[in-house]
Amino acid sequence: MLALFFCVLFHEVMKMLVAEMADGRIINIIEETRDTLLHKRGNKYYCPVCHKEMIIKIGAIKQAHFAHKHLYECQGVNEPETVEHIRGKALLYRWAIQKGLNVQLEYPMPQIDQRPDVWMEDRLAVEFQCSPLSIERLRERNEGYASIGKVCWLLGKQLSIKEKITNLQRAFIKWHPSWGNYLIYLDTEQENIKLLYHIQEFVFTHEVFFSELNLTPDELLLFMLDGKYHRQLFHQWRYSLKEIYLDQAHTIKRALFSRKKEVMAIQRLLYLEGYHLSALHPMILLPSLVSDTSFDNEIIHRIKFIKQIATQPIITKEELRLYCHELSQESQMKFREWLRLLVEVSLLKIESHQLRVIQPINIMMTEEEIQLFVEKNLNNRVFVSRLPHNVVS
Repeated sequence: MLALFFCVLFHEVMKMLVAEMADGRIINIIEETRDTLLHKRGNKYYCPVCHKEMIIKIGAIKQAHFAHKHLYECQGVNEPETVEHIRGKALLYRWAIQKGLNVQLEYPMPQIDQRPDVWMEDRLAVEFQCSPLSIERLRERNEGYASIGKVCWLLGKQLSIKEKITNLQRAFIKWHPSWGNYLIYLDTEQENIKLLYHIQEFVFTHEVFFSELNLTPDELLLFMLDGKYHRQLFHQWRYSLKEIYLDQAHTIKRALFSRKKEVMAIQRLLYLEGYHLSALHPMILLPSLVSDTSFDNEIIHRIKFIKQIATQPIITKEELRLYCHELSQESQMKFREWLRLLVEVSLLKIESHQLRVIQPINIMMTEEEIQLFVEKNLNNRVFVSRLPHNVVS
Protein backbone atom coordinates (compact mmCIF):
# COMPACT_ATOMS: atom_id res chain seq x y z
CA MET A 1 0.00 0.00 0.00
CA LEU A 2 2.85 2.38 0.90
CA ALA A 3 4.60 1.59 -2.38
CA LEU A 4 1.41 2.39 -4.29
CA PHE A 5 1.15 5.74 -2.46
CA PHE A 6 4.67 6.74 -3.50
CA CYS A 7 4.03 5.65 -7.09
CA VAL A 8 0.95 7.87 -7.26
CA LEU A 9 2.84 10.76 -5.64
CA PHE A 10 5.75 10.36 -8.01
CA HIS A 11 3.50 10.42 -11.06
CA GLU A 12 2.01 13.65 -9.72
CA VAL A 13 5.50 15.15 -9.68
CA MET A 14 6.31 14.37 -13.30
CA LYS A 15 3.59 16.34 -15.11
CA MET A 16 4.96 18.83 -17.66
CA LEU A 17 3.48 21.05 -20.37
CA VAL A 18 6.42 20.94 -22.79
CA ALA A 19 8.47 18.12 -24.27
CA GLU A 20 11.25 17.63 -26.79
CA MET A 21 10.72 15.72 -30.03
CA ALA A 22 13.24 13.32 -31.56
CA ASP A 23 14.49 16.02 -33.96
CA GLY A 24 15.10 18.45 -31.09
CA ARG A 25 12.02 20.61 -31.63
CA ILE A 26 10.05 21.66 -28.53
CA ILE A 27 6.32 20.97 -28.45
CA ASN A 28 4.13 23.09 -26.16
CA ILE A 29 0.95 21.25 -25.25
CA ILE A 30 -0.92 24.53 -24.63
CA GLU A 31 -0.61 25.38 -28.33
CA GLU A 32 -2.14 22.06 -29.45
CA THR A 33 -5.80 21.13 -29.85
CA ARG A 34 -7.20 17.93 -28.42
CA ASP A 35 -7.49 16.45 -31.94
CA THR A 36 -3.87 17.21 -32.87
CA LEU A 37 -2.69 15.75 -29.57
CA LEU A 38 -4.63 12.55 -30.21
CA HIS A 39 -3.06 12.40 -33.66
CA LYS A 40 0.46 12.95 -32.27
CA ARG A 41 0.08 10.51 -29.42
CA GLY A 42 2.19 7.88 -31.17
CA ASN A 43 5.24 10.13 -31.57
CA LYS A 44 8.31 9.94 -29.39
CA TYR A 45 8.71 12.67 -26.77
CA TYR A 46 11.50 13.36 -24.32
CA CYS A 47 11.93 15.46 -21.18
CA PRO A 48 13.83 18.68 -22.06
CA VAL A 49 15.62 18.46 -18.71
CA CYS A 50 16.58 14.81 -18.13
CA HIS A 51 15.93 13.59 -21.73
CA LYS A 52 14.03 10.52 -20.57
CA GLU A 53 11.05 9.35 -22.63
CA MET A 54 7.66 10.99 -22.02
CA ILE A 55 4.08 10.26 -23.03
CA ILE A 56 1.05 12.48 -23.68
CA LYS A 57 -1.78 12.18 -21.17
CA ILE A 58 -5.15 13.45 -22.38
CA GLY A 59 -8.08 13.40 -19.97
CA ALA A 60 -11.69 14.49 -20.30
CA ILE A 61 -11.46 17.04 -17.46
CA LYS A 62 -7.84 17.75 -16.52
CA GLN A 63 -5.40 19.76 -18.63
CA ALA A 64 -3.51 17.56 -21.09
CA HIS A 65 0.15 17.17 -20.13
CA PHE A 66 3.33 15.18 -20.65
CA ALA A 67 4.48 12.63 -18.09
CA HIS A 68 7.63 10.57 -17.79
CA LYS A 69 7.02 7.12 -19.23
CA HIS A 70 8.86 5.39 -16.40
CA LEU A 71 9.38 6.36 -12.78
CA TYR A 72 12.43 8.57 -12.76
CA GLU A 73 13.58 11.36 -10.49
CA CYS A 74 13.85 14.29 -12.86
CA GLN A 75 16.04 17.08 -11.43
CA GLY A 76 14.12 19.73 -13.35
CA VAL A 77 10.94 19.36 -11.30
CA ASN A 78 10.76 21.71 -8.30
CA GLU A 79 7.49 20.69 -6.68
CA PRO A 80 4.47 18.37 -7.03
CA GLU A 81 2.20 19.39 -9.90
CA THR A 82 -1.46 20.06 -9.15
CA VAL A 83 -4.40 20.93 -11.37
CA GLU A 84 -4.19 24.48 -10.00
CA HIS A 85 -0.52 24.78 -10.91
CA ILE A 86 -0.96 23.44 -14.44
CA ARG A 87 -3.96 25.71 -15.06
CA GLY A 88 -2.04 28.70 -13.73
CA LYS A 89 0.92 28.15 -16.03
CA ALA A 90 -1.42 27.73 -18.99
CA LEU A 91 -3.25 30.97 -18.11
CA LEU A 92 -0.05 33.00 -17.80
CA TYR A 93 1.27 31.60 -21.06
CA ARG A 94 -1.99 32.35 -22.90
CA TRP A 95 -2.17 35.93 -21.59
CA ALA A 96 1.42 36.59 -22.65
CA ILE A 97 0.87 35.13 -26.13
CA GLN A 98 -2.27 37.24 -26.58
CA LYS A 99 -0.16 40.36 -25.91
CA GLY A 100 2.36 39.25 -28.53
CA LEU A 101 5.12 38.68 -26.00
CA ASN A 102 8.07 36.38 -26.53
CA VAL A 103 7.35 33.68 -23.95
CA GLN A 104 8.42 30.10 -23.21
CA LEU A 105 6.79 27.58 -20.92
CA GLU A 106 8.83 25.56 -18.39
CA TYR A 107 12.08 26.87 -19.83
CA PRO A 108 15.07 24.79 -18.60
CA MET A 109 17.93 26.79 -17.06
CA PRO A 110 20.69 24.31 -16.22
CA GLN A 111 23.09 27.12 -15.23
CA ILE A 112 20.98 27.79 -12.13
CA ASP A 113 19.25 24.40 -11.94
CA GLN A 114 15.83 26.02 -12.40
CA ARG A 115 12.86 25.60 -14.72
CA PRO A 116 10.57 28.64 -14.31
CA ASP A 117 6.89 28.15 -15.00
CA VAL A 118 7.01 30.92 -17.60
CA TRP A 119 10.05 32.67 -19.06
CA MET A 120 9.34 36.01 -20.75
CA GLU A 121 11.25 38.57 -22.72
CA ASP A 122 13.53 40.96 -20.82
CA ARG A 123 14.81 37.97 -18.82
CA LEU A 124 11.74 37.68 -16.60
CA ALA A 125 10.92 34.44 -14.79
CA VAL A 126 7.33 34.06 -13.60
CA GLU A 127 6.67 31.46 -10.90
CA PHE A 128 3.21 30.36 -9.77
CA GLN A 129 3.68 28.95 -6.26
CA CYS A 130 0.75 26.80 -5.15
CA SER A 131 2.28 24.82 -2.29
CA PRO A 132 4.56 25.62 0.67
CA LEU A 133 8.33 25.47 0.29
CA SER A 134 11.15 26.21 2.68
CA ILE A 135 12.30 29.81 3.03
CA GLU A 136 15.84 28.63 2.33
CA ARG A 137 14.72 27.07 -0.96
CA LEU A 138 12.85 30.27 -1.87
CA ARG A 139 16.00 32.27 -1.16
CA GLU A 140 18.06 29.95 -3.36
CA ARG A 141 15.62 30.27 -6.24
CA ASN A 142 15.47 34.06 -5.92
CA GLU A 143 19.26 34.28 -5.93
CA GLY A 144 19.44 32.05 -9.00
CA TYR A 145 16.98 34.17 -10.95
CA ALA A 146 18.63 37.40 -9.78
CA SER A 147 21.91 36.20 -11.30
CA ILE A 148 20.39 36.07 -14.80
CA GLY A 149 17.37 38.39 -14.70
CA LYS A 150 14.40 38.95 -12.43
CA VAL A 151 11.52 36.94 -11.00
CA CYS A 152 7.88 37.64 -10.20
CA TRP A 153 6.01 35.30 -7.84
CA LEU A 154 2.28 34.68 -8.01
CA LEU A 155 0.68 32.69 -5.21
CA GLY A 156 -2.09 30.08 -5.15
CA LYS A 157 -4.97 29.48 -2.74
CA GLN A 158 -2.95 27.41 -0.27
CA LEU A 159 -0.75 30.43 0.48
CA SER A 160 -3.63 32.84 1.18
CA ILE A 161 -3.28 35.09 4.24
CA LYS A 162 -5.58 34.09 7.08
CA GLU A 163 -5.54 35.83 10.49
CA LYS A 164 -1.74 36.05 10.70
CA ILE A 165 1.04 36.24 8.14
CA THR A 166 3.27 33.17 8.09
CA ASN A 167 7.03 33.43 7.74
CA LEU A 168 6.77 32.05 4.20
CA GLN A 169 4.11 34.57 3.17
CA ARG A 170 6.25 37.31 4.69
CA ALA A 171 9.19 36.11 2.59
CA PHE A 172 7.12 36.53 -0.58
CA ILE A 173 6.03 40.10 0.25
CA LYS A 174 7.56 42.76 -2.00
CA TRP A 175 7.36 46.55 -1.92
CA HIS A 176 6.33 49.01 -4.64
CA PRO A 177 5.94 52.81 -4.38
CA SER A 178 2.32 52.64 -5.58
CA TRP A 179 1.28 49.57 -3.61
CA GLY A 180 3.40 49.53 -0.47
CA ASN A 181 3.92 45.94 0.67
CA TYR A 182 2.09 43.60 -1.68
CA LEU A 183 1.37 40.03 -2.77
CA ILE A 184 -0.21 38.83 -6.03
CA TYR A 185 -2.59 35.85 -6.10
CA LEU A 186 -3.87 33.93 -9.11
CA ASP A 187 -7.27 32.22 -8.91
CA THR A 188 -7.21 29.66 -11.70
CA GLU A 189 -10.86 28.67 -11.32
CA GLN A 190 -12.15 32.23 -11.75
CA GLU A 191 -9.19 33.25 -13.95
CA ASN A 192 -8.81 36.20 -11.62
CA ILE A 193 -5.70 38.11 -10.47
CA LYS A 194 -5.96 39.53 -6.96
CA LEU A 195 -3.54 42.11 -5.61
CA LEU A 196 -3.15 42.36 -1.84
CA TYR A 197 -1.61 45.76 -1.30
CA HIS A 198 -0.79 48.18 1.50
CA ILE A 199 -0.13 45.13 3.68
CA GLN A 200 0.57 46.28 7.24
CA GLU A 201 1.77 44.05 10.05
CA PHE A 202 2.70 45.27 13.50
CA VAL A 203 5.97 43.73 14.62
CA PHE A 204 5.09 42.50 18.09
CA THR A 205 1.29 42.01 18.05
CA HIS A 206 1.31 40.69 14.45
CA GLU A 207 -2.00 42.35 13.67
CA VAL A 208 -2.47 42.38 9.89
CA PHE A 209 -4.25 44.87 7.65
CA PHE A 210 -4.39 44.89 3.85
CA SER A 211 -6.52 46.00 0.92
CA GLU A 212 -7.56 44.01 -2.15
CA LEU A 213 -7.80 44.92 -5.81
CA ASN A 214 -8.40 42.90 -8.97
CA LEU A 215 -5.81 43.32 -11.72
CA THR A 216 -6.43 42.75 -15.41
CA PRO A 217 -4.04 40.40 -17.26
CA ASP A 218 -2.67 43.43 -19.14
CA GLU A 219 -1.98 45.27 -15.87
CA LEU A 220 -0.22 42.21 -14.47
CA LEU A 221 1.98 41.78 -17.55
CA LEU A 222 2.90 45.48 -17.65
CA PHE A 223 3.82 45.44 -13.97
CA MET A 224 5.87 42.25 -14.22
CA LEU A 225 7.83 43.47 -17.24
CA ASP A 226 8.28 47.17 -16.45
CA GLY A 227 7.27 47.62 -12.80
CA LYS A 228 4.60 50.10 -13.91
CA TYR A 229 1.04 50.54 -12.66
CA HIS A 230 -1.06 53.32 -14.17
CA ARG A 231 -4.17 53.39 -11.99
CA GLN A 232 -4.07 55.99 -9.20
CA LEU A 233 -4.37 54.35 -5.79
CA PHE A 234 -5.32 56.34 -2.70
CA HIS A 235 -5.71 54.31 0.45
CA GLN A 236 -5.03 54.76 4.13
CA TRP A 237 -5.05 53.06 7.51
CA ARG A 238 -5.44 55.29 10.60
CA TYR A 239 -3.80 54.27 13.87
CA SER A 240 -3.82 55.98 17.26
CA LEU A 241 -0.16 56.44 18.22
CA LYS A 242 -0.96 56.08 21.91
CA GLU A 243 -2.95 52.89 21.31
CA ILE A 244 -0.25 51.43 19.06
CA TYR A 245 2.45 52.07 21.63
CA LEU A 246 0.50 50.77 24.63
CA ASP A 247 -0.51 47.58 22.75
CA GLN A 248 3.07 47.00 21.64
CA ALA A 249 4.50 47.73 25.11
CA HIS A 250 2.05 45.31 26.74
CA THR A 251 2.88 42.61 24.18
CA ILE A 252 6.62 43.15 24.68
CA LYS A 253 6.37 42.74 28.47
CA ARG A 254 4.40 39.50 28.13
CA ALA A 255 6.79 38.20 25.47
CA LEU A 256 9.85 38.97 27.59
CA PHE A 257 8.25 37.25 30.58
CA SER A 258 7.43 34.13 28.53
CA ARG A 259 10.77 34.40 26.69
CA LYS A 260 9.16 34.41 23.27
CA LYS A 261 11.79 33.55 20.69
CA GLU A 262 11.45 36.49 18.26
CA VAL A 263 11.32 39.10 21.04
CA MET A 264 14.21 37.56 22.95
CA ALA A 265 16.31 37.74 19.77
CA ILE A 266 15.75 41.52 19.64
CA GLN A 267 16.37 41.82 23.40
CA ARG A 268 19.70 39.95 23.14
CA LEU A 269 20.82 42.27 20.36
CA LEU A 270 19.89 45.34 22.41
CA TYR A 271 21.53 43.90 25.53
CA LEU A 272 24.86 43.78 23.69
CA GLU A 273 24.47 47.53 23.08
CA GLY A 274 23.50 48.19 26.71
CA TYR A 275 19.75 48.68 26.20
CA HIS A 276 16.51 47.00 27.25
CA LEU A 277 13.55 46.61 24.91
CA SER A 278 10.85 47.59 27.42
CA ALA A 279 12.73 50.75 28.48
CA LEU A 280 13.35 52.23 25.02
CA HIS A 281 12.02 55.66 24.17
CA PRO A 282 8.50 55.16 22.69
CA MET A 283 9.49 56.83 19.42
CA ILE A 284 12.11 54.14 18.79
CA LEU A 285 9.29 51.58 18.64
CA LEU A 286 6.79 53.61 16.60
CA PRO A 287 5.15 52.93 14.25
CA SER A 288 6.71 49.40 14.36
CA LEU A 289 5.41 48.11 11.05
CA VAL A 290 7.09 45.17 9.34
CA SER A 291 9.28 46.25 6.41
CA ASP A 292 11.80 44.69 4.08
CA THR A 293 14.40 44.63 6.83
CA SER A 294 14.14 42.97 10.23
CA PHE A 295 12.78 45.28 12.92
CA ASP A 296 15.80 44.72 15.17
CA ASN A 297 17.95 46.32 12.46
CA GLU A 298 15.44 49.15 12.22
CA ILE A 299 15.66 49.72 15.99
CA ILE A 300 19.47 49.77 15.90
CA HIS A 301 19.37 52.19 12.96
CA ARG A 302 17.06 54.55 14.87
CA ILE A 303 19.24 54.35 17.99
CA LYS A 304 22.29 55.14 15.87
CA PHE A 305 20.58 58.25 14.51
CA ILE A 306 19.49 59.40 17.99
CA LYS A 307 23.09 59.00 19.18
CA GLN A 308 24.25 61.15 16.27
CA ILE A 309 21.82 64.00 16.90
CA ALA A 310 22.75 63.98 20.60
CA THR A 311 26.16 65.37 19.59
CA GLN A 312 25.10 67.00 16.32
CA PRO A 313 21.75 68.76 16.90
CA ILE A 314 21.58 70.07 13.31
CA ILE A 315 21.52 67.64 10.35
CA THR A 316 21.79 69.08 6.85
CA LYS A 317 19.88 67.70 3.86
CA GLU A 318 23.12 66.40 2.33
CA GLU A 319 24.17 64.68 5.58
CA LEU A 320 20.75 63.04 5.74
CA ARG A 321 21.10 61.84 2.15
CA LEU A 322 24.48 60.26 2.93
CA TYR A 323 23.05 58.71 6.09
CA CYS A 324 20.31 56.98 4.05
CA HIS A 325 22.57 56.01 1.15
CA GLU A 326 23.05 52.35 2.11
CA LEU A 327 19.36 51.71 2.84
CA SER A 328 16.96 50.10 0.39
CA GLN A 329 14.35 52.29 -1.30
CA GLU A 330 11.64 51.07 1.08
CA SER A 331 13.85 51.52 4.16
CA GLN A 332 14.79 55.05 3.06
CA MET A 333 11.12 55.95 2.69
CA LYS A 334 10.24 54.47 6.09
CA PHE A 335 13.18 56.22 7.78
CA ARG A 336 12.15 59.59 6.35
CA GLU A 337 8.58 58.95 7.52
CA TRP A 338 9.93 58.15 10.98
CA LEU A 339 11.77 61.50 10.95
CA ARG A 340 8.52 63.26 10.01
CA LEU A 341 6.91 61.46 12.94
CA LEU A 342 9.59 62.93 15.24
CA VAL A 343 8.81 66.35 13.80
CA GLU A 344 5.06 65.95 14.37
CA VAL A 345 5.53 65.05 18.04
CA SER A 346 7.77 68.12 18.48
CA LEU A 347 11.12 66.39 18.94
CA LEU A 348 12.64 67.68 15.68
CA LYS A 349 11.99 70.77 13.55
CA ILE A 350 12.38 71.15 9.80
CA GLU A 351 14.22 74.32 8.85
CA SER A 352 15.68 75.46 5.55
CA HIS A 353 17.57 72.44 4.15
CA GLN A 354 18.14 70.96 7.62
CA LEU A 355 16.68 69.21 10.66
CA ARG A 356 17.10 70.70 14.14
CA VAL A 357 16.68 68.92 17.50
CA ILE A 358 14.02 70.65 19.62
CA GLN A 359 13.89 68.25 22.57
CA PRO A 360 16.66 65.82 23.60
CA ILE A 361 15.71 62.21 22.90
CA ASN A 362 16.86 59.79 25.57
CA ILE A 363 17.32 56.27 24.24
CA MET A 364 16.41 54.74 27.61
CA MET A 365 13.64 56.05 29.86
CA THR A 366 12.11 55.13 33.20
CA GLU A 367 8.55 53.84 33.34
CA GLU A 368 7.35 57.19 34.72
CA GLU A 369 9.15 59.12 31.97
CA ILE A 370 7.58 56.88 29.33
CA GLN A 371 4.08 57.39 30.76
CA LEU A 372 4.58 61.16 30.85
CA PHE A 373 5.83 61.26 27.25
CA VAL A 374 2.94 59.11 26.00
CA GLU A 375 0.32 61.33 27.65
CA LYS A 376 1.97 64.58 26.57
CA ASN A 377 3.13 63.75 23.03
CA LEU A 378 1.08 60.79 21.75
CA ASN A 379 -2.38 61.42 23.17
CA ASN A 380 -4.89 62.19 20.37
CA ARG A 381 -2.17 61.76 17.75
CA VAL A 382 -3.04 59.65 14.70
CA PHE A 383 -0.56 57.94 12.41
CA VAL A 384 -2.04 57.67 8.92
CA SER A 385 -0.43 54.95 6.85
CA ARG A 386 -1.35 56.28 3.45
CA LEU A 387 -0.54 55.49 -0.14
CA PRO A 388 1.50 57.06 -1.51
CA HIS A 389 2.81 58.80 1.66
CA ASN A 390 2.18 58.42 5.38
CA VAL A 391 1.23 61.39 7.54
CA VAL A 392 0.58 62.23 11.19
CA SER A 393 -2.41 64.28 12.29
